[in-house]
Amino acid sequence: MPARGTVVGDLEKLGYKVDLANTAEDAVTRMQFVNFASVILHSDFEKDGIEGEFHRFMRTMGMNKRRYIFYVLVGREFKTLYDLQALAYSANLVVNDDDIPHFSLLLRKTIPEYEALFGPLMEELRLAGK
Repeated sequence: MPARGTVVGDLEKLGYKVDLANTAEDAVTRMQFVNFASVILHSDFEKDGIEGEFHRFMRTMGMNKRRYIFYVLVGREFKTLYDLQALAYSANLVVNDDDIPHFSLLLRKTIPEYEALFGPLMEELRLAGK
C-alpha cells in the first residue's frame, strides 16, 4: 500500500520513530506496554473496518493514557480536517485517502494546534501528579 509508505516517511521526517503493527491484537499488546505520542489507524486495517478491535480499544482507553496520544484516522470515508467527524470517532484528526500526499503538511498544521489546546492542561495534570 503506497499510502502507508507516505505516512511512515512523513512521520519519520517529523522525527517520529515509527512502530508498525501487523494485526489488531499486536497493536493492542504494544499499546499496553509502550507509551506512544501518536497513533495512526487506517479504517481498512481490520476486516471490520473502523468498528474493529483496535479502534474499540482506543475509544475505551482510560483518559489518563489516551489524552497523551495524538490519534489519527485515515480512510476513504473521512473528510480531511473535519473536526466534528474526528470528535465523533474519538480521534484528534481524520484524513481522507486522497489527501495522504499532503499528510506531512496536515500534521505540521494540526499537531501544534493540539499542543496549544491540550498542552497547558497536560502540564497542570503532570504537576498535580495525575
